Amino acid sequence: MPIRLPRRTRLQLAGRLQLLVLGALVAAVPARADHGPAKLAALTNRPSQAPVTPRALAPRLDGSLPPGRLPAPDEVLSYRPDPALRRRNFDVFVDRLRAHDAGAADNLDRLLTDNDVIGAARDWLKPYGMRPENVADAMAVYLSTAWGAVRGSEADPAPEVMRGLSDQLAAAIGATPGFTRASDAEKQELAESMIVQAVIISRHASAARDRPDLQRRVSEAVARGAQATFGVDLTALDLTADGLR
Repeated sequence: MPIRLPRRTRLQLAGRLQLLVLGALVAAVPARADHGPAKLAALTNRPSQAPVTPRALAPRLDGSLPPGRLPAPDEVLSYRPDPALRRRNFDVFVDRLRAHDAGAADNLDRLLTDNDVIGAARDWLKPYGMRPENVADAMAVYLSTAWGAVRGSEADPAPEVMRGLSDQLAAAIGATPGFTRASDAEKQELAESMIVQAVIISRHASAARDRPDLQRRVSEAVARGAQATFGVDLTALDLTADGLR
């Protein structure tokens, strides 16, 4: 299962489904599980000053971009992380959620305080030859985690699949005008939101493993979140060595 946290957090999952789909630019916070699947994902758009949003990549993530297209250069994909900015980013994520559910925001705050989420992502990505300071790699963490959760799978992607997805995202970024104007701060916000989102999805998918009804709700919420954040239907796409096809 993607991004295993080294310590048990006090995140409470029982009784309510509080699934985050934060993204740097879109926050998707589901309603309480007892409100039913139809109201599981309440979407709130969050405008950003970033020149490109994940949704801008959608036309190039439907399988139409030929495999093997040259990716964006590393200086476009990568950023220099700032620990102070990371803390501010985490505070923003918590505040966005607090506007909808104070209890869920407290849980998220504990998750981010009790665990080195970015360090855990770094450890998980290292065998793939990938890193959290690369926006395409961070997006690949989110999309691979979401794709598995939609299907009730906790299996780690094969190396060629994970690298293929990152390559597809890098090529999509390179083919999307405007991304080169993104600052390090904007890229860090986007990458870290993808990783935080992937961790939350992973934990909810794991909690729903032996609960078919909850698993279905998690699957539906994750699919809606991916649609809102990236504009792609993960239920209709395969995850292959050439990315989402």
